[in-house]
Amino acid sequence: ALPICIIMNPRLKKILPVIILLIGGLIAFFMFKTPQERPKVVEKSPLDDAPYVQSQTLTQGTYSPELSLYGYLTSAQQINVFAPQGSKVDSVLVNNGDYVSKGQLIMTLSNDDLYLQQQQISKRIIDAQSQISLQKTSNQSNKEALSIEQDILKLNKQSVDRLKKIAGRSLTAAAEVENSQRNYNSQRLVVNNRQLMIKNHDQTMKQLNSNLADLMSQQTIIEKNIATLNVTADFDGRVENISVKPFDTVSSQAVMLLINDKTLDIKTHIALNQIQGIDLVENTQAAVTINNKNNEITLKNIRPLAESGAVELTFSMDNGYDNLVLNRYVNLIYRLSEVSGLYAVPNESVYSNNRVYLIEDTQLQRKDITVVGRQFSQGQDFLLIQSDENLSDQLLLTTRLSDAVQSRLVNLVTNEAIETIEESGVKLTKTLEQGVSQ
Repeated sequence: ALPICIIMNPRLKKILPVIILLIGGLIAFFMFKTPQERPKVVEKSPLDDAPYVQSQTLTQGTYSPELSLYGYLTSAQQINVFAPQGSKVDSVLVNNGDYVSKGQLIMTLSNDDLYLQQQQISKRIIDAQSQISLQKTSNQSNKEALSIEQDILKLNKQSVDRLKKIAGRSLTAAAEVENSQRNYNSQRLVVNNRQLMIKNHDQTMKQLNSNLADLMSQQTIIEKNIATLNVTADFDGRVENISVKPFDTVSSQAVMLLINDKTLDIKTHIALNQIQGIDLVENTQAAVTINNKNNEITLKNIRPLAESGAVELTFSMDNGYDNLVLNRYVNLIYRLSEVSGLYAVPNESVYSNNRVYLIEDTQLQRKDITVVGRQFSQGQDFLLIQSDENLSDQLLLTTRLSDAVQSRLVNLVTNEAIETIEESGVKLTKTLEQGVSQ
């Protein structure tokens, strides 16, 4: 309305520039008189970039270290029952799980090849025995003939000598000398051959007897194989893993397993780094949980496996092996003797198996420890540690940090604080797991 009035009123129109200058001056005056407020500079706290972590108060106590193992049931006395090559199953007289006595017939087999081999080897043995008998008779005959042939040789020699004396008297005598000498040489060859046969008699007998012994050995093997066609138990035990039935033809394979379930053991392997600080002693008893069933167990044998960096532990159980299957793996929790002065801590709070971190005035303090075992409780895995220092009532870092070092700053958050913060809409789960501030 004011501009309209000024335009319509000639007098006001003349003073319009003055009014504009006054208004501009007033605006400038107030702008310079009231300066604009500058933003305040807030100093940053070192804890702003520190991760949020959780802790627990350490309590010293007495614990039974436990080892979580995977073992398998085995027998110190067990054999695989084999069938001869190409045998036919006539009858199976037992079932899986049956208990048998030593010498009890458990299966019958037949094998036509073995029967044929038995007949053939018997004929060869008879032939070898005949050759030995013939050699003995021949040697006796040679000895008897040699005496006669030597006498004939002497007569031939005398005849040659006599004829040589009269050889110069007539042509007839010379011819007789030649013929007599020929007879003498022929007889001498006969005597030499006879003497050679008698000399070689012992060597020939050795060869014939060796051949007979070899045949007899083959016959023994065949007879033993035939004897195995009637399968009997080698000891008192239980039959398992029957793999054949009547009328089956089998190759050289195990047809069943015979075990002595009174000598069953549990074997397991464990890495050396899992038992550092644990004193394992043979013939010591301890409790063990197998497939959620408690049993008493005895550590029978400790055998180092240098190539694999592990040890083999052999346990014998005192309360039987109910519901356990031979050579099947089972879960064992082996509880050792109680040890005092230990702390039970979460697995994630231990670094490199030799140190933990305490929280003192928002800073991490490294403490060297020794892991002496584990303990499993309500589905959680706790490490049992010991230290040369008294760590009781101190705060242990339980959040796993990838950059945990001495004097590292952290923000300690309690469970109650986490619940309160999360109710307000800020999630700290990822923060606590990764050690990253939110």
